[in-house]
Amino acid sequence: MAEKKRARPVETSPRILSQIELLKKAKNGDLLANREIYTRLNDKNGKEEQSRD
Repeated sequence: MAEKKRARPVETSPRILSQIELLKKAKNGDLLANREIYTRLNDKNGKEEQSRD
């Protein structure tokens, strides 16, 4: 029989953890967190459009 694969513990990077926290704050009504998310999304979208040109 084949050996069963065992699940390994996975560590989440601090960058991803901070993004999760920011999303949680925005979801709970934090206006500063909400603005930060919009800013980050707009910056990311602007960079993608520039790279297409």
